[in-house]
Amino acid sequence: AALRADPASVAVAGAGGGTLDHIILGLMLRALGRQAREARFVAFPGGGPSMAAVLGGQVQAAISGWSEFSEQVKSGRVRALATTGERRLDPAVPTLRESGLDVVATNWRGVFAAPGIRPEARRALVTLMTELHALPAWGRLLAERGWDDAFLTGPALEAFLERDRAQTEAVLKELGLA
Repeated sequence: AALRADPASVAVAGAGGGTLDHIILGLMLRALGRQAREARFVAFPGGGPSMAAVLGGQVQAAISGWSEFSEQVKSGRVRALATTGERRLDPAVPTLRESGLDVVATNWRGVFAAPGIRPEARRALVTLMTELHALPAWGRLLAERGWDDAFLTGPALEAFLERDRAQTEAVLKELGLA
């Protein structure tokens, strides 16, 4: 409620200006009908310092990776308000969408190659990643780290990258960072 009424009244920590943490706060404000630049984002050099600022009362909230905050959540020292992906990372923590904000943003990773990669080398990489994704151990690792289990190739990956680029660019422009 405070973020909707007066975004500048809520200090939100995150890892660095212009990072995904900063962009997510901007997306949240835009979903609330506010401007991304109204945010009171406090940049720290990582999730650990952001956590320390929350625990020390220097900021009211933080946007960070689940793996950086999950132990503090489990211990009851901080409360997880929402996750930013398509699905819950913890059964008790809703997604932003479930909380009424139409925002989905994830810290995705990809395997990329030079434009001139030989077709057989590209196929071998895609095959390797497909096989890795199918391993039960891979699924367990993702769950332990709080990472989304998404695997995209070809046109689906290209469409995702375009949507992510457009969303990110819009917020960065509004923040004066692009």
